[in-house]
Amino acid sequence: MKKITACLFGAVVLMVNSLYAQKCPDVRLTSPDIVKEGDVLMFVANVTGGDANITPTYNWSISAGTISSGQGTSSITVDTKGLGGQTATATVELGGYDRTCSSMASSTTSIDKVPKTEMLMEGNFITPVAFMQDASKFAGDFMSAYYGAESSKAIVFFYPGKTDTKAATKIKQMMATTKTSFSAMGMKPAMYKMITAGKRGNTSYEMWIVPKGGETPVATPVK
Repeated sequence: MKKITACLFGAVVLMVNSLYAQKCPDVRLTSPDIVKEGDVLMFVANVTGGDANITPTYNWSISAGTISSGQGTSSITVDTKGLGGQTATATVELGGYDRTCSSMASSTTSIDKVPKTEMLMEGNFITPVAFMQDASKFAGDFMSAYYGAESSKAIVFFYPGKTDTKAATKIKQMMATTKTSFSAMGMKPAMYKMITAGKRGNTSYEMWIVPKGGETPVATPVK
């Protein structure tokens, strides 16, 4: 009799477990292992099993950054701006199923820091000598960064002054001085680019270091 009772009890347990497995969903998150800072990061919830008559709800949370879109749906996008060097862990909790069901899942993505592009030198053209001093200092700083931080290129913007009748001559002088100063510091032509941009109030210049993987700067003339 005891043996029969034990068998019946075991059968009931198996039946309950089977019913539990049928009514409870399995949820798993997918996301990339790594993204670059500023890129859109997507987390996707994949739900299998569970009661087919239930339409699940999705409640998301994120450990870093902000959810840009998708809250309440099966996938979200996360804004990674400013998250370089960190990790972002998304967690989703399904709603609508029996409370006894375990319906949470998480996934973590690493966010690569994008090297920072920097403007190291700027100013108005005053004299060729003053500009040469700035160009030589910039070239020295660039070469230090080039070998120490894998800086890939330098960009120099020249802005003609709106009412400067000698702007073209000054920019021509600055370009020639740039080539001479950069060459003296060991900078090859492939390491830098000179661009004549739109007009500003005064004839002026900017010198940028663009590290490997950094964003290319954009000229900012004044309308």
